[in-house]
Amino acid sequence: MTETHPGHVQPANSAGGDASSLSERVVLGTLLDGDSEFLRSAMPALSTESFTRPDFKAIFHAVATLDRVGDAIDVPSVMQALDEVGQLAGVGGPAAVTRLVTDSLAAAIPRVHLQRVIEATQLRQVHETMSRLLAARATPDRVFDELDAIRDVGADVSVTLPDLADQLDAYQRELQRRRSMDTPLVGVPTGWRELDGIYSPDPDKRRIGRLPGGFERKHLVMVAARPGVGKTSVIIDFLRSACKSGKGVVFFSNEMPAQEIIELIVCAEVALYKRDRYKFPEDIPPSGWDRIAEVQADITQNWHLIIDDQASTLADQRRVLAAARMKFRAEGVDLDIAFQDFIQRMSTPGGRGSKAQHEELGDFSKGWKDMAKELDIAAVVAAQLNRSSVEVDRLPRADDLRGSGSLEQDSDVIIGLHRPYATGGQESGHTADELQVVMIKVRHGAAGHVFERAFVGELAQTMEPARRAMPEPPP
Repeated sequence: MTETHPGHVQPANSAGGDASSLSERVVLGTLLDGDSEFLRSAMPALSTESFTRPDFKAIFHAVATLDRVGDAIDVPSVMQALDEVGQLAGVGGPAAVTRLVTDSLAAAIPRVHLQRVIEATQLRQVHETMSRLLAARATPDRVFDELDAIRDVGADVSVTLPDLADQLDAYQRELQRRRSMDTPLVGVPTGWRELDGIYSPDPDKRRIGRLPGGFERKHLVMVAARPGVGKTSVIIDFLRSACKSGKGVVFFSNEMPAQEIIELIVCAEVALYKRDRYKFPEDIPPSGWDRIAEVQADITQNWHLIIDDQASTLADQRRVLAAARMKFRAEGVDLDIAFQDFIQRMSTPGGRGSKAQHEELGDFSKGWKDMAKELDIAAVVAAQLNRSSVEVDRLPRADDLRGSGSLEQDSDVIIGLHRPYATGGQESGHTADELQVVMIKVRHGAAGHVFERAFVGELAQTMEPARRAMPEPPP
């Protein structure tokens, strides 16, 4: 398409709510974010006429100008190009340009929005062409010829379809990366030996773990347990491991306020005092306060962590994740993993309406799976098992998931937690620290595998179980 100057620029409006404006924002934001592959496929199919707002036209004109002369395209360069022609203030200033990138990170797959922009442009051209041809009393052949020309422009499937060769190249690079690693850890480390896939010290490097090396990007991991079993401590385990490995982490707490989550993290990191000591800390000795201060300083200086106890809808959580990614990138890392502590406590804007609970939960699990794929992160969500199975002293199953079969369908991995003492007390014949973990579902691994952890709820964590000593043989 031919590039034309956008002309006079009106002041930029707010984000805009219609689908057309959203898709235009996503396309512009992705271009500004420096996605070179997207840039190569999008620019041949776009022009200023692809955008309906004057401020969007001006921003795209700046992008196209930089692209034409081979300059780098990013937020600073585009703002400079706009400022040089006196249009930066007219499009809303630096904040408006930067907000486009934030909006693109919070939206669905950019190529889908690119297709929508192309289709909307073609529809506008069809309307204009038909009005002109009807006014000119054009022949049917001329009408069909001009409509065919409109359909052909921007219809190259390479604009919207991923390239198989690129996908195979990316997979080959990933295989080479895994091959060169000393351990099979390919995802976000969990801190659990069985989940991170470490090797035993045996010469043949027999693999211990059952997952493909931690929590993988684009995967939805469900942590499922009956009430009181300890899923929050397990989530805190995973969160601490991710943070200490330098990952960008977001934790959504719909069950506890952020202050309580902080206390659990500090309690687990200090690992000296039971949780109740933090409620009445007057008898903590000076050495203990030194340790607490040391832990807090380490968290503040070295962890890339955001704890949000307000966002309870998918839309709000998506916005938080987009803002977190911008913050983490400014810190030199990226958003790698997000946690949601209780999917059954999420909410729908305006209430459930006519939807049944299982339908609403299905929306939540699908939404989280979509966010994991679109944002290229690992997603770990806690879910409650049916209360009707609380008294049953057996390992949890997929059909125990409370409220929706979609939770099982959408999950790549389901980790079930079983602590008999939590439901049966001393009569269960088990001790309070015995935690059994069952891999209910592993899309790319060994489902049904069961292993043990030592539950230390007083310290807000779990540990590798102590090795049981074998009895000495009789003399």
